Parts: sequence; structure tokens; C-alpha cells
Amino acid sequence: METLVPKQKGTIMNPNKALWEKGDFTEIAALMRQSGEALVNSLGIVTPLRVLDLGCGDGRIVTLAVGSVYFDRDPDGKDVKHHSSFRAKRGVGVDIDPDRLKDCEATLQKNGFSNIKAEKDGRGIKTLTATLKTKNGEVPVEYRRGDALKVKDLNDANVVLLYMLPEFMRKLEPQARKMKKGTRIVAHDYPFPDWK
Repeated sequence: METLVPKQKGTIMNPNKALWEKGDFTEIAALMRQSGEALVNSLGIVTPLRVLDLGCGDGRIVTLAVGSVYFDRDPDGKDVKHHSSFRAKRGVGVDIDPDRLKDCEATLQKNGFSNIKAEKDGRGIKTLTATLKTKNGEVPVEYRRGDALKVKDLNDANVVLLYMLPEFMRKLEPQARKMKKGTRIVAHDYPFPDWK
């Protein structure tokens, strides 16, 4: 059930959209903590799936999808260790906000990734790569700063994760319809408006 909050007299809106519109991405990331792990659990991600997270925020979904341990804080401020049983072959995250790429770097450092490399430009981190060492070898992850509507390798993914507003979903829908058969597209909160 969706919780709605007043926007203006006579209209209502989703509380996440209200946060998004005021630019409070940190609070949105905090709201995703609980649902992020549940989302990955619902996918049953196993090798050889390749996961692409558009609007990846702090990168936690990508790290969980490839099988990392994830440390988080509970409501009382205590550290909690989460275990991911998933083993995607590759994880990629894309976010347009340069500050989110800094958050992704912190997520990688905190959760056992190695060979962390950041390519920077005048706006901050442009791309970020790392590997997770597992008993079956190394799993690569990559984060990119960029427009999620202009992702060139969208069709390389087996699973595409979205946490975007309706306006974005409307713009992405034509590209999503061209994706290869069998690709799983998981949208949190907002569906494609004309998807049947």
C-alpha cells in the first residue's frame, strides 16, 4: 500500500517524490535501506546474471547483487551485518549525481571490495570500478556518473533495477520495450505508464 502525503491543497503525492523534488537524495537512500535487500532477495539473482541499477544511489543494491557482505545501521544506530547469498556475474550502477558516486566508493570500501579505482574529472568521480573476491573468483562491479536514459549497454543486462519517478519511466519505456526477451525489469514504486 502506498503512503501519500499532501502536496498542495487538493493534490497528493508519493512521499519519495516529495523528497526527490526537494533534492534530498540522502533521505531517499535511507528509505531504500530496508527495501533494497528485500528487492535483491525477490530477484533470486544467480550467475550468470548481469545486473544494471539505474539511479543506483549509494550502490548497495549492486554490491548485494554480486554477493557482498553489507554493513548498515539499525534505527538505534548500531552496526548490522547483512549477508547476501546472490552471485551475479557482474554489477553496474548508473547515477547522474556526482555525490552518489562518492557514496558508491564508500560503500565499496566498507564492504570488502578490492582494486577500487576512480576516474575523475572536474565534477568528481566519473567512473568507479572494483572487484569482489569470492570462492569462485573475482566479480567486477562498475559505477558510472551519467544519464540513465543514455546508457549504451542497457541490453547487456539480464536484470535492470529502477527507482525513478514517473517522468523518467515514461521516457525510458520505449528503450525498455526494445530490450532482449527474458530481461527482468524491476521498478520500485513507479511502473512504466503504458506497460501492459
